[in-house]
Amino acid sequence: MPAVKNDRKLQKLLKERAEKRVKVHTIDLDEVTAGRGLKRRKREHDKAKTATKDAGKNAPDAAPRPSGSGSGDPNPGPASGPSHNLNGSEGLGRKARENFVNQTLHEATYPTNTGPEHAQPAPPESTDEPFEEKSTSEDDTQAQSDSEDVPMNEGLSDDESEVNDETNKRHAALLKRLKELYKRQPTKEMKEAVFSLLEELTGNGAASQGPGGSKRKNHNRDPKSEWVQDNDFVVTDGPQRRDEDRVLLSACIRLIIDELLNVNDTNRLPPGPPPEVAAPTAAAFYLKWDESQKSEFNATAARIVAKRVVDDYSELVKCAEGVEDIDDVFDLVTEHIKYLRTCFRRQNVPEVTAKEPQRHRSTNATSRKHTLYKHRLKIIDAVPALARHGRLIEQLGIEGTSSDEETARKGTYHVKRKKQLSSKVQHLKKQLDQAYAIRYKGPGSKGSQLRRRIDTGLVSTRQFKVTGLPLSCMDPAWLAKLTDVQKELFRFNEKLVYDFSFPVELLETPE
Repeated sequence: MPAVKNDRKLQKLLKERAEKRVKVHTIDLDEVTAGRGLKRRKREHDKAKTATKDAGKNAPDAAPRPSGSGSGDPNPGPASGPSHNLNGSEGLGRKARENFVNQTLHEATYPTNTGPEHAQPAPPESTDEPFEEKSTSEDDTQAQSDSEDVPMNEGLSDDESEVNDETNKRHAALLKRLKELYKRQPTKEMKEAVFSLLEELTGNGAASQGPGGSKRKNHNRDPKSEWVQDNDFVVTDGPQRRDEDRVLLSACIRLIIDELLNVNDTNRLPPGPPPEVAAPTAAAFYLKWDESQKSEFNATAARIVAKRVVDDYSELVKCAEGVEDIDDVFDLVTEHIKYLRTCFRRQNVPEVTAKEPQRHRSTNATSRKHTLYKHRLKIIDAVPALARHGRLIEQLGIEGTSSDEETARKGTYHVKRKKQLSSKVQHLKKQLDQAYAIRYKGPGSKGSQLRRRIDTGLVSTRQFKVTGLPLSCMDPAWLAKLTDVQKELFRFNEKLVYDFSFPVELLETPE
């Protein structure tokens, strides 16, 4: 039966994942000394731990930091970063990065003045708590200490203004420290620390995650903030890899439902239950395609699948991100049943089946937009001279990326430009695409070649939803047709006069 074959494949994946998890998360450094590299990792870990404790003991005299001018602004000094165990196991590497981020936050928060009068407490050592939670508690402590210094006879507004001033100073120091660190050591570990600093700076930690930690929101797209061009902008948007355990758990759910329905990915879905079946069971499993996924019948079926998943893959349920108990598994099963109902309609309802070619074309066009957007972010992230355009491209996002339509010639597409954007923005995006092609798709490059996109004057008819863009990036003719109320809805940035300069050397094909 196909389900048995799929089950063997899944069991192999689960075994590999379990072995990887044991290597990464459950290595006992005191007991396990055999194996390649473990002794070296243990020595590095012990050495780093001792160094961290020594730094904490010396903190009352002066927090450890590079020598500076003695001003209030932090001096980054020489390149710094998590200097131990970067090539070791993921668990130790993460702890090293957390310690480094805590140290960086401490250095960025307090001035570099030395002497007993400027002594500050040492940064806390990393614990098993998530980084965002520790940062939140530090902010709360700082706010409380600031409010205690305010005289009791002054009003609440004075309290708030003083706390806000302290917060603004701290954020300014963090931002300066962040830029310097990333310019000095743009390694993979450094980039992860920079992202942590960005979350601390903007207040977007766990709150920036979607339901169940499924998707991270982009905090750079807040239309209420009038942003400026930043030559040190750090790209934070782009594809986010889903949790591997959660992906495997979804595969288990699909496997069990296929087994209960006795189908595989290539079969058509079976019809609904006979009239005499009042409720599904594990032996006689059905789904009612004409009812909602939340109906009593389909909810019973979802509960059967959820119980089976929890019984067969209990360890995977414990490790999957955003999944804590059988109720969370039940929600995942319900979502998959909703998808199966859609598939059944596509297979059996003529009106829906007739629209399938159009749906496929739309889905493919959306996929190409995502790929194009990812390419633009990649070239901006790779070339420091393009960082000034990073905020604009992130602000445009997928909604502001021009779509295209297929032509009779394979690999060639007609661009549907956004009439709302100025010709300078259109030209800038073409330059980014050309720079990406030269850098990553030149002679001898691996992988598929880029699609040929031709501007034939086609204009997109989709609603324009991007807000917070500079007025200098909008098309004047389109702007002239807007009413004052419509302009308020788009929250245009009226102060920023955008600089569209582009390094021409990036557009020169290497000989």
